[in-house]
Amino acid sequence: MLPTIPQGLQGSLGKASNRATYRQDFRIADLETGELLDLTGLDFTFEVSDLETNQLMLQATTGNGKITVPDLGVLSIRFEADDMRALTPKQYVVGMIVEGAGETDQLFKGTIEVYWGGVQ
Repeated sequence: MLPTIPQGLQGSLGKASNRATYRQDFRIADLETGELLDLTGLDFTFEVSDLETNQLMLQATTGNGKITVPDLGVLSIRFEADDMRALTPKQYVVGMIVEGAGETDQLFKGTIEVYWGGVQ
């Protein structure tokens, strides 16, 4: 059984350059107690997809090392500048799931606005 964590959250992750490293941290806390959760043994996937075509553009997972757990209850997502260059300036859909104990839950779905970073 997965811990009691927020599910189905929606929102915007703001703006990101397509010429710079993208970093985003998420704090995952128990819904009932507010205490940061031990994320050991859970697998996380974060994806960036084209808003119009649903084509997968970028994927971060705990397996590929683009998602790390640097501290109790903290997920850190990192796409290098070379990864971000695959994105043209526009709005994208983002989503994150967690898998563990034979279950999969949707943590987040939202958008991110990518802008041109101004350098070649």
